[in-house]
Formats: sequence, structure tokens, C-alpha cells
Amino acid sequence: KPPKTPPPPPPPPTLPKPPKKPQSFTFHDATWEDPYSWMSKLEDKVAMRHMDMYMEQEEKYTEAILADTDRIQNKLQSEM
Repeated sequence: KPPKTPPPPPPPPTLPKPPKKPQSFTFHDATWEDPYSWMSKLEDKVAMRHMDMYMEQEEKYTEAILADTDRIQNKLQSEM
């Protein structure tokens, strides 16, 4: 009887990407576009809610990517 092959690993999670909200800026006759300037608007409650959702997605992504590193993480933490 041939040995059973283990199932393939699950596909990696998709890297979250923050929404782009392009905004143009002009200073000293130079113009550029910043698609992520909305992230710096700390007083904008809607922007901060979008930022919270993006950070939650990033946290879930990081946990999924590092899921198989629990043993080494615990070892490193115990050595600190």
C-alpha cells in the first residue's frame, strides 16, 4: 500500500490593501497625487472607520501568515 500523501497546504491569505482615495497636492509649482492621504485625517470619523477596518484585515492576515510559528514565537518570548 503506498503511503498517503498529506493534503496540500491551504492557499495563503490575500494581502489586504487599503482603499485608494487619490488627492492632488500642489506646493511650489509641484503637483503630486497621494492615494493614501486620507489615512492622516485623524479628525475624520469616516476615514478612521475605514482605517480601523483595514487594520483589522491586516491583523487577521498577519495571524494567518504566522499561524504555524507559534512554537518559535513562544520560545523567543521566553528568551527575552
